[in-house]
Amino acid sequence: VDYAWSSFSLGNGADQIQLTKADGTVVDRVAYDDGMLWPDLAGRSISLRVSGRDVFANDDPANWCSSSSAISATNADMGTPRADNDSCP
Repeated sequence: VDYAWSSFSLGNGADQIQLTKADGTVVDRVAYDDGMLWPDLAGRSISLRVSGRDVFANDDPANWCSSSSAISATNADMGTPRADNDSCP
């Protein structure tokens, strides 16, 4: 781990993630809505398509998909903590 954030959380509604340099320059920003355009299924994280991995394409909700892997045998929520994200279909 190069850096661990201790006060970072994602909203379950509309929110944004913004990465900045120390001088305040925005490196990348992704703003998402409350499920109108973005994948927003209860209990599922979302993954970015490989083809959407640039500062412009990652802004398009069509380049994101819901996770398809259960977190564990005892947790039915979908996501891949501490592992690569699921590939988008």
